[in-house]
Order: sequence, then structure tokens, then C-alpha cells
Amino acid sequence: ILQYATEKLHMSSAARRLFDINGQEIYREEDIQSNQEYFASSGENFKNPYKSIKMQTEYGLNSTWTMNGLQTNTTKPKSFTTTVTISERL
Repeated sequence: ILQYATEKLHMSSAARRLFDINGQEIYREEDIQSNQEYFASSGENFKNPYKSIKMQTEYGLNSTWTMNGLQTNTTKPKSFTTTVTISERL
């Protein structure tokens, strides 16, 4: 299955780990069920791909643009915060 995932997904390095939708690593072939989603990794830990989409959607739905900028009804997640520094040469 890992070899098939590597080829089908055109991964740059071989798939070495397989995870189910809950992030549980699959070790045995018997644990694989039909009609289920699985995630292949080349060694990295599982990261839920739907988590950031959900956060971004919730944040976007609770935000409105005004003449004063973006107004939100929710607390902005830390992952949305970026730090900007100005060069000393300026």
C-alpha cells in the first residue's frame, strides 16, 4: 500500500507511514478497511488537514470588512499572526 501511495501521489520520497482519519498510525494490513480515508506520510507525524481549513472558515465567517479594516467577532488564532520586522538599514 505504501509503495502504491508513493507512485499514485507522485511523492518525492517513499511513503513510510500510514494514518487513518483520526491520526492513528496503521501498522497492520488487517487494520485497513474499505471505503475509509487514509493519509500517507514519508516519515512525518500526522497533521490533520481539515483543522486549519475549519479554523480559517470559522474566522472568515465571523469577520467583516469595514472602512476601519477587518472586524471580527472571534479571537484570532495565533497561527494567523505574523511578525514583521523592519530592516535596520532603512
